[in-house]
Amino acid sequence: MKNIFLTGEPGIGKTTLLKNILESLDTSIGGFINEVKYNKQIKQWHIQSLQDGKKEKITDCFDNVKNYNDVINKTCTGILYNSYKTRKVIVIDKLGILESKVNIFKTLVNRILDSDKVVLGVIDKNKDEFLEEIRNREDLILIEVTKRNRDILRDKIISKLKEWGVKHKPLQFFKEEKEFIKWYDSFLQYNNNIYHQIILDDIYKNVINFANLKILDIGTGVGNLPIAFAKKGAKVTAVDNSFFKIQELKRRSLEEGEKGIKCLLSNWLDLDYEKYDISICSYASSAIYSKEALKKIFDCSNKYIYIINYSDSICRNFKMDVLNDKLGRKQKELKHSQKEILALIEEMGYKYTCKRVSCDFNQYFSDTFKAKRLFYDYFDIRNEKEAKVVNKILFESLEKHNYGLRFRDKRESIIITISK
Repeated sequence: MKNIFLTGEPGIGKTTLLKNILESLDTSIGGFINEVKYNKQIKQWHIQSLQDGKKEKITDCFDNVKNYNDVINKTCTGILYNSYKTRKVIVIDKLGILESKVNIFKTLVNRILDSDKVVLGVIDKNKDEFLEEIRNREDLILIEVTKRNRDILRDKIISKLKEWGVKHKPLQFFKEEKEFIKWYDSFLQYNNNIYHQIILDDIYKNVINFANLKILDIGTGVGNLPIAFAKKGAKVTAVDNSFFKIQELKRRSLEEGEKGIKCLLSNWLDLDYEKYDISICSYASSAIYSKEALKKIFDCSNKYIYIINYSDSICRNFKMDVLNDKLGRKQKELKHSQKEILALIEEMGYKYTCKRVSCDFNQYFSDTFKAKRLFYDYFDIRNEKEAKVVNKILFESLEKHNYGLRFRDKRESIIITISK
């Protein structure tokens, strides 16, 4: 039994719960979700592929059953089939009355549910023969989402997935939730923030023409590098195991008109082997810190490999070292130091160059309240005494800048280049 479906009244939060569960996973994820967006107060529905990041508007199909069936038959069936072949976890959001009218889709759904794949889905409460068959399967856990239980179901479902051997991210010092990721993206886009440009400039020294180059970006985050490469004509595959970061990248790429980015929600080691001209791994050293991972990235790269990482052994983001010292906490040691990464590269016999770079990594806030809120969450502030320490640091570090506040910070990094 590796099938879990959520059910409940419309608008109760089934898809929201599903997204929060996906954010905790560290494996290859496929399938699709239904997304509701508002355009000038008009409700619109889209099918979002988790297999390749593509999105299709389906609102206009609701008044025409044949058109909607065509979308299910072609789009959803294709997504599920490709996901079944290449992904470990498959998402089906959702199964309803209209989906039950497409025979080829129903056959594929049952085939996937019969397999050893882990399936997470959403199913309507409507009365229908196909839906009843799915709900009554002995190998399926059906969970009704209500206002009372929706905030506690995430951890329970994650525990069940762990029992089934689904890989999860380690407990993070900070939970990378949707609102934080939006804020993080906004300050990276700030005009005075040159953090990513320093990395790009170093790559541009070796690569002049990006037209049709295939680029792999591991640990892509909110997508500053992929969007820059796509604007130069590259075909970019962006991989990250964070659902919300991939969603933010998709939003930005559509907003900026860059459609040449393939967005994959996955631990990159779980993906099938493919050749690229350039591979990049920035601030995601755990993704390549093993002989298996380093060999895979070396074998799949034709020209260059860039590994960007912190140069220090402890985390200094948001002056974490200063705050931890004042809070009496143990310093947060980074998983893989510069010395460890270089030692592994040398052990593998790869020739490389290593460059140390330093740049401003200032954070920007609209007001003091938002700065406090982020720092309290980031440092898991538990009492008034700790809050006073953070407030003092903010008072000393925040300065007026344009129409908001700036928290001065720096980032010390290394750029490792492996040439083929």
